[in-house]
Amino acid sequence: MLVEPVVENSFLAAGLDLYRRGRKVAAEQEFERALGADPETSYLLVGLCSTARLSPKLTKKIMAIARRTDPGIHEDGSMESGVPYLEHIVRKSDFIYSGPAKFLAKEIIEMGLKSGKIIDVGTGPGPFAIALRLRLAESFQIIGYDVSDAMLKIAEGRITGLGLNIGLKRGPIIEPAKELTGDNALPFTDESIDIIISHGSMHHWGGGVSSPESVEVMLQELIRILKPGGRIFLFDINPAGIGTKFIVKSKLLKLLRRDYQHEAFKHSAEHSLSAEQIGNLLRNIKIGHNLYKIYPAVPLFPAGFIFHVLDIKKQGAR
Repeated sequence: MLVEPVVENSFLAAGLDLYRRGRKVAAEQEFERALGADPETSYLLVGLCSTARLSPKLTKKIMAIARRTDPGIHEDGSMESGVPYLEHIVRKSDFIYSGPAKFLAKEIIEMGLKSGKIIDVGTGPGPFAIALRLRLAESFQIIGYDVSDAMLKIAEGRITGLGLNIGLKRGPIIEPAKELTGDNALPFTDESIDIIISHGSMHHWGGGVSSPESVEVMLQELIRILKPGGRIFLFDINPAGIGTKFIVKSKLLKLLRRDYQHEAFKHSAEHSLSAEQIGNLLRNIKIGHNLYKIYPAVPLFPAGFIFHVLDIKKQGAR
């Protein structure tokens, strides 16, 4: 059961209900009606197609409508919008989330936690939340958070196809020039979250390195909602990483005919923050040096040469 369903189209809701009950033919008839009523329902169905088997004819129609409907721009202005991001990155590179998810599951268990609330910030189509869900007990509540409706609809489709228990929640892009309250704050109460995770999201927070104040207020918000003794694990591209520089300069992905991946990775690398820049932001918000670490992302080749992890522990007893 999703904590906050994204579905609004009644035909789509009926189709998903039928699908979950194993009535595939009737479900696909409702999906056809849903597409006719609202082309944007194709986003959720694209996600469903990626993790479940629908008829080839319907799948082709869903993909055609989704590609026409997606404007190609994410809400934060980056090129990583819903449909191309799923098609060209997530479906081809889900393996990049398995190592970090395995690492996180081990860390969470070693913390002594047997249950708790986990937020995946910038969940996109949900690959990191899904990878972690497969490795943790159901006593842990996992919620994927994003600013993009399209991304969340795709995530809901993928989660439905896999039959997993992951919540989804939409929220605002935090504006650093405004007061951090109401519609300009993360939609979670103070000290309510046990673990906060994110993979490849930090450089999207207001533009990443081009707007460090946006990253700073987002970090403030994450610390606000974290319980005392809780942990934050933020995986993002290390712009100084050997692997990062190699991929950008060698155009390896283009040579592999993955032009979209190359352009998206190059954009991300250009907007990612270095360890020094992240440390400066944390000092601004008075996080003691002994309460955070920045290190290569898990000892799994080649991730450690591309990603680094910001690991924050909030002061106080659990």
